[in-house]
Amino acid sequence: RAKPVIRKNRRPTCRDAMRGGVDINRNFPPAWQKGRFPLCDEEYQGTEPFSEPETQAIRTLCDRISFVAAMNFHAFGSMLTHPYNYAPTVKQSLLKNADDNLIYRELQSVFKFDKFGPAIQTVGYTAPGESDDWLYDAKGIISMSPEVGPESGGFIPPATEIAGIDGR
Repeated sequence: RAKPVIRKNRRPTCRDAMRGGVDINRNFPPAWQKGRFPLCDEEYQGTEPFSEPETQAIRTLCDRISFVAAMNFHAFGSMLTHPYNYAPTVKQSLLKNADDNLIYRELQSVFKFDKFGPAIQTVGYTAPGESDDWLYDAKGIISMSPEVGPESGGFIPPATEIAGIDGR
């Protein structure tokens, strides 16, 4: 029997310890939303932006070091997402600096992901509180989240597909 995949930190947020925790990638401003997800939901956003030590550490690191780019690797989907993941339409996700849209298009031409763009365009839903949005909006960092595995197979792909994932 497969063990459950835990995608959140382990903060006790509900009675079922396996369902508790805060989704670190929903704990950032600028579009963080109080009450968006219930305490036991896999996307529970925490009590406020930067409520978690993990997101506080990223904020502190970014305050100390002037990063130019960031990659937040995710587990599956064969896609590359970038800001603004909270935007409900592709038009609303256009970046404040038009040249940055060109940078992301160039990255897509190099990496050749099956799907590319903000969350609404790639996964079909919005992702308020997402780290890429904060890194770009608050710090001016070209930030993206490559989903490195196949969309089929979930978080733990079959062993036969791993060579293709790490050789990309």
